[in-house]
Amino acid sequence: MCSSGNNIQSNNSFGTETKIQEKSQKGRESFTWPDDVVPAIAALEKASHLALSSDFHKYNQRLQKLLFNLKINPLLTQCLLNGELDPKKIFEMTPDELKKGLTSEEIVKETVKKELDESEGMQKQMVDVRCLHGI
Repeated sequence: MCSSGNNIQSNNSFGTETKIQEKSQKGRESFTWPDDVVPAIAALEKASHLALSSDFHKYNQRLQKLLFNLKINPLLTQCLLNGELDPKKIFEMTPDELKKGLTSEEIVKETVKKELDESEGMQKQMVDVRCLHGI
C-alpha cells in the first residue's frame, strides 16, 4: 500500500524555492519540482495517449479526471511519484479507486481486514455476555 504524505520542493517563476511538506509514516521523501514530477506525469499522459489516442474527447476527459484526483488525493500523488503505482495502473483505476488512492486489491484487503476486526469484536461481546449470565 502506498505511503501517505509528501515533501515536494518547487522553484517558482521568481526563482525562489517552494516546499510542500506533509509528514509521512515511512519517513520523509523529497521531490523536486519539476525534476521528479514531470516524468511521472508524462508517463501517465503517455499511458492515456496509448489507450485513447483515437478518441480525443475521451482522452481529454480522462486526463482531466486523473489530474483532478491527483490534486485532491495526496496518497494517490505520493504513489505515482514514488513509483509504487504504475501510470498505466493509475489510468485503469475506477473512480472509487482514484478517490481512495488504492487499487482494487488493496480495497479488498482493507475491507476483509475491517470485517475480520468487526467479527472479532462480536465474538468478544458474545463471550462477555456469556460470562455475565453464567452461560
